[in-house]
Amino acid sequence: MHYIHEWEEANDKHIKTIMTQNLANFPIVHETYAIMLRDRLDQLPRGSGVKVVASVHGMAWDLVPNEAWIELSPDYIDPIMEKLNSVVAEYDFGRTQVVQSQDHFADPHNNPNGTYLSTNKAFWNGIEDGYDYVINLPIEFFAENTDTMFSHAMYNYEGFPGFNIYDPVDYSDWTMPYTKTFDIEGTKVIYNGLPVGKYNKPIVEAYFQAMDAILARSLTPLGAKGDVALAN
Repeated sequence: MHYIHEWEEANDKHIKTIMTQNLANFPIVHETYAIMLRDRLDQLPRGSGVKVVASVHGMAWDLVPNEAWIELSPDYIDPIMEKLNSVVAEYDFGRTQVVQSQDHFADPHNNPNGTYLSTNKAFWNGIEDGYDYVINLPIEFFAENTDTMFSHAMYNYEGFPGFNIYDPVDYSDWTMPYTKTFDIEGTKVIYNGLPVGKYNKPIVEAYFQAMDAILARSLTPLGAKGDVALAN
């Protein structure tokens, strides 16, 4: 908004800003990670022990009780978690578990009471419990970025043999999800990547529906400055 105001002053024009609905209001977006998970589970042997870790960015929530995410996120996260559980139930695995974790701010300093499960802890719990596979789905991101590839990885893979935060990331084809696999004490920990390429269709559709919900309503001009109002 700051830059919009700067542009308005520089150009002596006024821009009417219209915010779309939350993408969570368009159910198609909830299909994204379920599709990715199903493609991954198709590759695993029947009878395997499989744990799914759906991770979010995270925040020190107890320190920011008025953060909008606390109120708004359930509309997005809860349906996704429900779908991930449903997908896992389709398979003949020996035992399964689906948990939600957060990549950041679940450390002892920001989370002294252990209220929030860290992604790293979720991984190690799966390893210690003897699961054959622990699959991580970072459900709050739509493409790789410095957070997911560097900062989050540094926290999530802490203590993993062979992981070096200074190793370069080998990822050049952004039409394919970036994935990573660790074999630790007999458990394969798999970072399942983000919905790029063929997997971003539900996201693109959700954005289209969000914009269409605005543009499909008639626009009535207001005044001389180019303001518009959305007709009821």
